[in-house]
Amino acid sequence: MAASEGEEHIHNLLKQIALMEIKIKCLKEREIEQKNKASSYETLLKDGIPLNEHFLALKTKYNTDKNKLDAEKQRI
Repeated sequence: MAASEGEEHIHNLLKQIALMEIKIKCLKEREIEQKNKASSYETLLKDGIPLNEHFLALKTKYNTDKNKLDAEKQRI
């Protein structure tokens, strides 16, 4: 392997390293995004109330609010 071939080989390896560093940075950013999204779901589980009860409470609130809005529309 000539000196210029060796230098070219090292240059190509450095390019590959730089590309891998960029990919690792992107993967870490994606991991952080996913953890942030998951943390919002974890708050539902922290209080010890089963998840289905949270959904039932949301459904009840939705139905109550919907009924109020429907009643207001009928008055108008």
